Amino acid sequence: MQLCGHCGSEVKENFSVCSGCGANLRRSLWPVVIGGVVVVFGVAMLLDALLALTSDFSWAMRNGGIGCVVLAIGYLIFQSGWKKRWYRRNA
Repeated sequence: MQLCGHCGSEVKENFSVCSGCGANLRRSLWPVVIGGVVVVFGVAMLLDALLALTSDFSWAMRNGGIGCVVLAIGYLIFQSGWKKRWYRRNA
């Protein structure tokens, strides 16, 4: 048994709808999409830094550092949306 995150009533295992309040256990779509896009931008900046490594070292180090930070932020946004939470439409 697990507890509903919205009303606190017990919900049977492997059920995704609370019988007490009607809340759904689901993932949030927007943080997953936004986090995925930010991760792609972070990887693109890392690849840009790798390509710029042969011509300009300071440019490559700056883009590599920014790319690592952007990649980490994108991962955290993606992870927050991937975790299942209780949502209720009319509350």
